[in-house]
Amino acid sequence: MNKKGDGFKILNYGFWRMLFLVIIFFTLWLLVSTHVNNKIELYDLRAVIFSHRAIYGELSHESPLALRTYPGVIKEKLPEELIRADDAEDTFSARIILERDGQQKEIFYNQKWFERDEPLSKFSKFHDNLFWRYLVSHNGSEGKMQIKTVEYE
Repeated sequence: MNKKGDGFKILNYGFWRMLFLVIIFFTLWLLVSTHVNNKIELYDLRAVIFSHRAIYGELSHESPLALRTYPGVIKEKLPEELIRADDAEDTFSARIILERDGQQKEIFYNQKWFERDEPLSKFSKFHDNLFWRYLVSHNGSEGKMQIKTVEYE
């Protein structure tokens, strides 16, 4: 610092160094934040769990002698609506269409919400999934099942 103006050079270079560091840290933060997902969306998982629960649980044929269920084998008498918790805040709904022996049967889970949300499922706040399964009925006839789920964010 013997010469006049040396302090200005140090401050001048310090400004550019700080600006460069800010740009580097901002770039690193931007790269990390784009790859870290803070919100876990479970809409697809919930739809898969519902379809498996319907196929392997509530709609499966149960042998009265062995007291065991047969996954993929559907009951003869199907319910009109699947059992659901009476939760007014449950935004998940589904329609199951079972085709067998030339007949078609619809079973709903949360029917009121499904009829309201299904036309709106093309918008981004709604998540819908469609599953197809080929099944066997208890009497040996084959059929297919379509499960459509709709959930509001």
